[in-house]
Amino acid sequence: LLATAALVTPVMGRLKLSPVLGFLFAGMALGPSALGLVSDVVTTTKLAEFGVVFFLFEMGLELELERLKSVGRDAFRMGGLQVALCA
Repeated sequence: LLATAALVTPVMGRLKLSPVLGFLFAGMALGPSALGLVSDVVTTTKLAEFGVVFFLFEMGLELELERLKSVGRDAFRMGGLQVALCA
C-alpha cells in the first residue's frame, strides 16, 4: 500500500491530474472488489476514518480566518440549505 501511495503522486503529476483521483483508482484496484490485495475491510475502514479525521485537521490548520470570512456567508447558506434538504 505504501509503495502504491508513493507511485500514485508522480504518475498523476505526469498525467496532469489530481493525485486524489489516483488514490481513488488505486483503492478500487487494490480493494476486495478487484485484485483483492486488501481483504480486511474492517481494519481498512478504521484506517480510512482516521485518514479523514487527519485530513480535516490538516485543512483546519491550513485555512486562514480571512479566507473563511470571505466565503463564510455563502458557505453557511449552502450548508444550511443542504442540511434542510437532507434532514
